[in-house]
Formats: sequence, C-alpha cells, structure tokens
Amino acid sequence: MNKNKTKNLILKKAAEVFAAKGIDKTTIEDITKKIGKAKSSIYYYFNDKEELFKEVLENEIENFKNEVIKKLNTTVDPITKLRIYFELRMKKTKELVNLFMIKTNEMTPQVAFVNEIRKKYDEEEINIIKGILEEGDRRNIFYFPNIENATLVIATALKISELPFIIPDYISNYDEMMDSLIDMVLYGIVKR
Repeated sequence: MNKNKTKNLILKKAAEVFAAKGIDKTTIEDITKKIGKAKSSIYYYFNDKEELFKEVLENEIENFKNEVIKKLNTTVDPITKLRIYFELRMKKTKELVNLFMIKTNEMTPQVAFVNEIRKKYDEEEINIIKGILEEGDRRNIFYFPNIENATLVIATALKISELPFIIPDYISNYDEMMDSLIDMVLYGIVKR
C-alpha cells in the first residue's frame, strides 16, 4: 500500500475510533487494532495521539468543504445552493458530532487546538453562506438590508441546530426541525 493510502486509511479508521470513544479514552492501540497494523505505522505519520486527532479533524473539515464545493457547483440557483448547503451540513454534523463535542474544560492543553480548528471551520462556513447570499442578491432573488447580518443569523441558526446532539432529548424530531429551519430561512414566516 502506498504512503497516501496508508495515511488515509489511518485517518479514516482513527476518526471512527475517536468518534466512538472520544480522544481521552482512545489509545493508539485501539487505532492499530482497527487498521490491523503495528504502532510503528501510525508513528511513521504522527508523533502522538493529539497530532493524529488534529489531522483527523482537519481532514474531515477539508473533505466536507470539498464535498460542499462539488455539490454547490451542480446548480446556479442560489435557493437550491442554500438548501444543498443546509442539508450537507446537517448530514455532516450527524457524522462528526462526536469528534467535535469535546468540552473545553475537559481538554488537556495538547488538544486545545480544537477551538482553533472550529474557528477556521466557522470562518469558512460564513464565507460559503455569504457567497450564496451575495449571488442571490446580485440576481435579485434574495433581498437583505444587510448581508453581513443575514449571514451571521443563518450561521448562528446552524450552530443552534447542533444542540440536539449536545443535549440529549432536546429535540426529538431533528430532521423535521431542520426542514422547517431551511424553509423559514428561504421563504420567511410572513404570509404573502
């Protein structure tokens, strides 16, 4: 197996183990069992568990960003683009929730980088949303008195949509709630 394939396999399987057990309870041995290789294969690419975890997070975010760009390029309609982005984000949130749900006060200083990675992800999300809104505004499909504020409102609503994963039983019908959120953002709640 070539170097990239081995590294990608390690990242994929490590993501599964970290998501299932969390960073504190995951050991390098857990990951080596999952991939069926010796510890040395992991240490060839990563200095320690924290470095591996960091790269897992960065890899997942990069894969998501690439998937978003690919899907958004399948349409020119800003309404469809916004719906696609919401749906992809909802799907990815479900997949990655356990990787990102690390409480800051439980993190050791070595994994405090999670906040920096999340900040980078948030900035990229804002740029994606703002780009879609600006495109809709240029094409006279959307109207916002202030695109910056509209972008932040949508990004905040998407962050709030993560609550059901943080607080069990917060919202039992998550998919329906997200569909309603998408409809409200796209079409408002005022009868026309």
